[in-house]
Amino acid sequence: MSLHWPSSAVLLLFLLVCCGGSGSGANAAGTQEASQEVELFKPGESPVLAEGEERESSSLYGSVSSFLSHSLLDVKGVMVALAVGEHGSGDSNKRPGIWAKYSAYGADVKLKEDAAWEGKAWKTQLVTKRPEEEGYVVLPPGPKAVGKDNKIHLLVPTVTATGTSLRGVHWGLALIVGEVHGPGEGREGQGVSWRSPRPLDSELAEQMRQQSWEGLQLPRGARGVAVGAATVLFPLAGFITGGRDRRACTVMYSGDNGGSWKFPAAPVAAEDCDAATLLEWAGKLFMVTSGFLRRGGAGSSNPVTRGGRGRRQPGPSHACWATHTRCL
Repeated sequence: MSLHWPSSAVLLLFLLVCCGGSGSGANAAGTQEASQEVELFKPGESPVLAEGEERESSSLYGSVSSFLSHSLLDVKGVMVALAVGEHGSGDSNKRPGIWAKYSAYGADVKLKEDAAWEGKAWKTQLVTKRPEEEGYVVLPPGPKAVGKDNKIHLLVPTVTATGTSLRGVHWGLALIVGEVHGPGEGREGQGVSWRSPRPLDSELAEQMRQQSWEGLQLPRGARGVAVGAATVLFPLAGFITGGRDRRACTVMYSGDNGGSWKFPAAPVAAEDCDAATLLEWAGKLFMVTSGFLRRGGAGSSNPVTRGGRGRRQPGPSHACWATHTRCL
């Protein structure tokens, strides 16, 4: 889940440098340098647009009244920061968008202590571009972005409205992929290219039917993970149908670095769940969830997490599964 900053906030990128005995800034006593910071996503600033970015992005960026932090990644020699830009109440026609700033320090080069402060400009991009004729709206923020090889995977919720009633509203999922590239092919240097949102509804529909899932959306606090050679996973939340009608969390995964998406062959379902995050540790993958536990029969539900009674408490209520190979 993204962290919400005050409406007038400037997002700061902090780099904490602990100098070791052989570090360039260390002295004989092994002192610690002060942290450094650089201002990112400052409302009212004139951004340095990335190569190929449309001119309209500059005016749209200038109309953002506040930014909410989203993700920070280091991919193939490029530091990438993401934030959600929100517009004031007077800009009701402008939807929130996801913005990126990146600073390239060199592929196959170890990140230097001052990589973000060498005077190289952070280039600005609008990530959530969407032609109106596509018929749906992207609603950020969604889970933290996941980096794998030279790709950045960004899962976002979408909504499609047909008519004016709530029955005509359909919630879905879309994937936005950013690719970190090097110089060449007419490009001046390293950078990030963002693809258009790719709806996943039709790709997942048959699998959802087979495993009795309905209304899959992003759970609160959703965080994906990348494991192995080319596997990326995200948690989802929805309803298990077929007589059970229980809310539960599951996962979808890609074994080819975002090319296709599937559910595990052995269904994974953490019931009474409304928040989930994925963690990797010691060669195993865990889903940590929280939500509601039912007490007193099928018709009774108390809003508590395990370990609590009578009130909702933060904390884990489930942890599953097994090794990577077994999970997939």
